[in-house]
Amino acid sequence: DKALAAMPDVLEILIFQVDVAQQLKDYPRVIDFGARAAAVIQGVARQPKPQGASDSDFALQLEQQRKALQPNLDYIEAAAYNAVAGETDARKRLKEIDQYMAAFPASKFTQQIATLAIVSFQEAKDSAGLAAFGAAAVGNGRLITRKRHGRRARRRRPSSRLRSPTATYYFLRPATYPASAL
Repeated sequence: DKALAAMPDVLEILIFQVDVAQQLKDYPRVIDFGARAAAVIQGVARQPKPQGASDSDFALQLEQQRKALQPNLDYIEAAAYNAVAGETDARKRLKEIDQYMAAFPASKFTQQIATLAIVSFQEAKDSAGLAAFGAAAVGNGRLITRKRHGRRARRRRPSSRLRSPTATYYFLRPATYPASAL
C-alpha cells in the first residue's frame, strides 16, 4: 500500500495489488485496483503527441503500446469480473457492477455482468431498480441478444432473430441506478 501511495499510476503495483486482494477475497479492493489499472492502461491512448513526431508514427507507437498492454487489461478485466461474480451480498454486487461497467465499458463480459445485475436486483428484491436498469438499457439503445449456437440459429436472418419470441435478451451498461439500489 505504501508503494501504491507513492506511485499511484504504476501498472505493476496495481496488478500486484489486484493479485493480493484476490487472494484475500477482498472483492471491493479487486474492483478498485482493477478500475485504477484499467484507467492507467486506457490513458495510454490519451497521451499527447510528442513534438516532431508524424501522425502515422505516433499512431503506430500508440497501437504498439496498446497491444503490449492488452494482456494486462485482459487479466485485470477477468479478475474484476471474478470479483463481481464472487460477491455474495446483492447490494455490494450492484455497487461493484457499477464500478466494473465504468472501468470496462467495452468488456467482453458485458452480457454476464448484465445477467449478474438482473439477478442482483432480484435477490435484493428491488423491482424498481430492475425496471430502471431495463429502461436505461433499452432507452440507450443498448439492448443486444445472446449469440445462439447450432445450425438452426445460423440460418436465421438477424432481423428475424430479434423478433423471435424465444430470443434471450441481455442489457448492456445502464445509465444510472436508482439510489435505493445502492
